[in-house]
Amino acid sequence: MSNGNTTNSKRHFLYRIDYAPVSVKDILIKMKNLASLMVGLAYYSILYDDRKLAKEVYNLEELVDFLNLQLIMQASIATRSAKDAKRMISVFRLASAIDKISNAAADIAAIAFAKRRTKIMASAITSSRDMIARIKIRQGSSIVGKSLREIHKILDIVFDVIAVRRNTRWILEPKSDLIVNLNDVLIVRGSEEAIELLRNAANDYKEQRKAIELLDKDIINDMIKLKEISELMVYLAYMSIMTRSAEISEYVLNLEDYVDNLYVKYMMDSIKSKSNLPSEDIVALLRIATATETIADAAAEIAEIIVRGLDPHPILTDVIQKGLEQIISVKVPNALNNVKVRELELENYGAHLLAIRRNSEWIVNPKGDEVLYEGDLLLIRCYEESANSIRQKFSKR
Repeated sequence: MSNGNTTNSKRHFLYRIDYAPVSVKDILIKMKNLASLMVGLAYYSILYDDRKLAKEVYNLEELVDFLNLQLIMQASIATRSAKDAKRMISVFRLASAIDKISNAAADIAAIAFAKRRTKIMASAITSSRDMIARIKIRQGSSIVGKSLREIHKILDIVFDVIAVRRNTRWILEPKSDLIVNLNDVLIVRGSEEAIELLRNAANDYKEQRKAIELLDKDIINDMIKLKEISELMVYLAYMSIMTRSAEISEYVLNLEDYVDNLYVKYMMDSIKSKSNLPSEDIVALLRIATATETIADAAAEIAEIIVRGLDPHPILTDVIQKGLEQIISVKVPNALNNVKVRELELENYGAHLLAIRRNSEWIVNPKGDEVLYEGDLLLIRCYEESANSIRQKFSKR
């Protein structure tokens, strides 16, 4: 478990390990959602030089560690035979991989705690207009006692509250009728303008300075590749479980080899960089690369469930489909025959097309000019709130 503090003081854990009648499936769903959230928060904590956001990543990491131990306890109680134990291997493997992703996110967030803050990575972290921010509801806020639905109407802005921390309790995917209390911490995704309006209404203050773009374009491009490929690998690994596809799982393992080679190249280029970077920035670059490579390894660990011929436990499909982000499958109807991928305008739904299955062929991460044909099976990553709209789009005949 990672820790931003370098002192030898004894850690005080927030969560006590006790038996509680919670299902393994519910624990796994929560672990998966939290790990996904943590990676986004970690990158943004260093992009916006935000130590408070990084601290939330540490809080979440401790919760994921606790949930992993709770899962082991629950699964051990449920295992009564060799057959049960074999079925549980895939559950333990998925939990282990998710825990690794959580630890990697904490390692990335640790950069925000450097005594001399780094001046890197503005374009390397994200190319999206949307950002993720931590907003605390402080004394004097005009939205205390209001529901999230009411806040949307009052401020007339679009934003997505991913999670709410209330003392030590985390509320994931809060409903629109959730009442905002004083001292609640909101984890919000939205445009910079929307987040600033919400921050003002919360009477929160900002301790952020914009990052300065790194000059070495080759290092920037390799960092973007490492980040994007490792994230794609995680989604493909989940897809391999959903579809029981040995082809996709093998593709994930091949990508792991590619990431390993890219990682070595990136490390060498960072050390030899002629950008006259301070040593703290070089350490930050190397730390991000190592954490990103760990995420890729975790994805390969998930894919190996299929490669090794293990029968995934039935609950894994539910775990993957239920979360902050979902992977849904839809078939191309006749009405969308010969339409190009970009014409679907999936970005309007906050969605991304991961792969197309055409007969027995898989087209992974298709380009915008890829033509779709009736009967193609599409695997789409999207947020829960847009899943139904996407399904309706493909239900046209």
